[in-house]
Amino acid sequence: MPDESYAVIVCNGVLHYVEDKRRVIKLMQDATWPGGINVISLWSNYTPVPECHEFVPVYADDENGVVTSCYREWRKEFIYFERDKAETAHSDLPAHRHSHIKLIASKP
Repeated sequence: MPDESYAVIVCNGVLHYVEDKRRVIKLMQDATWPGGINVISLWSNYTPVPECHEFVPVYADDENGVVTSCYREWRKEFIYFERDKAETAHSDLPAHRHSHIKLIASKP
């Protein structure tokens, strides 16, 4: 159990680099106040990981995979599967596409 707890925990663009997502999500959930929220965005495997991002290990999740299953008991404030979106934020990389899982969930 973490030493501190929070009303809001944001995890944006991190979990697709984490192989053991359950462990990290449990830490986040344990550190969230009852009624608090977790905000998550990560790549889904709906679109294959672009070659230009494969210089480090990537562990994209299934839309009905680890992340969504870990929040089964939480109230979903927002869940969105953004599919095959053109990436425009990386001017130093070739044109490529991503799919995302975006989730906001409230702790019971």
